[in-house]
Amino acid sequence: MKTGYGFLISDEVQGGYYWSAPLKLKVNSNINLKSNDLLKMLRLNRTEFKTLSGSELLYNYYIMWRENFPKLKPAELFNMAKAFGSEYGTMCRVVEKTGLKPVRIAAYIAGQNVPLRDYLDYIGQCADLRYNLRDTAISMPHDFRAMHTRLSNIIEYVHDGETNELFAQNYEPRRVLEFSSGDYFIRQPHSVGEITDEGKALKHCVGGYAKRHAEVKLTILFIRKVNDPETPLYTLELSNSGKIVQVRGLCNRDPTKDAKAFISQYKQYIFEVLSEKARITA
Repeated sequence: MKTGYGFLISDEVQGGYYWSAPLKLKVNSNINLKSNDLLKMLRLNRTEFKTLSGSELLYNYYIMWRENFPKLKPAELFNMAKAFGSEYGTMCRVVEKTGLKPVRIAAYIAGQNVPLRDYLDYIGQCADLRYNLRDTAISMPHDFRAMHTRLSNIIEYVHDGETNELFAQNYEPRRVLEFSSGDYFIRQPHSVGEITDEGKALKHCVGGYAKRHAEVKLTILFIRKVNDPETPLYTLELSNSGKIVQVRGLCNRDPTKDAKAFISQYKQYIFEVLSEKARITA
């Protein structure tokens, strides 16, 4: 716990609720409890332990990448863990599209401190614009955020009649996802074009999600202030399982403290909606 690895051991409820059920000690499967030496318990050498210092939450990812790439150096494995987390398949797809080696692309993503989802959005933009991702000036721009913002501003998303028809078909069923509390409310887009306009106003890439929203592969929602309903504030992506995947404001900024409190209320609301839906269909 003193070295930041306390999260690897926790109490697990054995059925029921915390106040009535017995607790069992849950130990991460990577831990070797046969030793009382910290490094041996963690299965790390001194260099690896030092490399992970301050980023202990990447431990499980680090171990995973070490198992897949045993010849990589600790710093390289750290970049893999930071860039890709546990998403091995995503790493393979990025490597296939860019032609870059995993270590090189991981070093770029980690070095630019870019969330993986933003990089995947950028790759999608480049594909839409038919940019050559095998050109490292494209796949690894010097200033990622500036390039990402530039593409978000210039890209034109063309939506055919079928996309608009699908959007209209799924508009009414999505009304249940709308929500209001206090100073904020959440509503769905009124058209495919409004999703594109949202991206332009907030200078992010939500326009690229419009087709997937119409096809119900995900849901895009707008967070607004009650006293300023027409001004874009935050854009929310909701998965079909009810998970809030991301919430982005102007230039991909995170929500403010009070907005986060509102989003927490929305999480509870969505949980109740899905629970009720499951009960009805059972």
